Amino acid sequence: MLRTRSPRKEDDIPIAPSLYSLSNKMDNSLLAVRDINHKYIVVERIINIIKKCFESEDKQLVEMGGHAACEFYIRYAEFETIILSVKSNGEDQIRAILDMAVIYLNVNDYREKAKNIILNYNNIDMDVEFPLSRIFYDKYVDAKHDRQFLQEFMKAKISRRTVQAFIHYLEENAVSIVDYADIIIQLCENILQMKLEDLRKQWGIEDEISKLIITLYDETANSNKVTDNQIAAKCLELWDIMFERQLGSVREVSRKIMER
Repeated sequence: MLRTRSPRKEDDIPIAPSLYSLSNKMDNSLLAVRDINHKYIVVERIINIIKKCFESEDKQLVEMGGHAACEFYIRYAEFETIILSVKSNGEDQIRAILDMAVIYLNVNDYREKAKNIILNYNNIDMDVEFPLSRIFYDKYVDAKHDRQFLQEFMKAKISRRTVQAFIHYLEENAVSIVDYADIIIQLCENILQMKLEDLRKQWGIEDEISKLIITLYDETANSNKVTDNQIAAKCLELWDIMFERQLGSVREVSRKIMER
């Protein structure tokens, strides 16, 4: 039985069980239906149920509808208007869509489509950090296969929680942080060009990127490789920007860099 936090409209009540029984078993249902007209009726009923959930005032139904709409878009190319209409969707709807899209990063056949959905919502001014931080916490990406996606992802408006998730991912998975140098640099450049008032809202994010810059500099400063030297020089450029704007632990990082 569904538990709700707020009263539902009367016409919302029968939707929940219908969504589970029809949406999650669509493939099996259609295989069992031989009449083409009957199949069409079944599909239309499922689609209408999902739409009603997605447009409901009940948060749980919105979440279910968003999950189902995203999954149907990924698997069956349905709900394109809903999924791609960034400005028309509310925060709860977008969070539900992204939650399902992140899960499909782990399904090879639909991985690229899931990436496109995530990037489609890359610059929204809403709190959707939880589903996006799962990209790193649940290890759905890697530098080898997802470099271009990660570079584009790091160009977006990004939260401290997502940065922390990325750092955690690097600590757990990166053989060498240098493998992620271009992604780290893109992330730092993106954050350092933010307005000061926006940075202050993401309390502590400056310290997080300070750690990334120092660690990357440590890995490359004493190398004989030209590419590593270029990365180290870029780290110093980033640090100069932080110093000029007085961001992060400038004194502490300056001391550590001078000791290298």
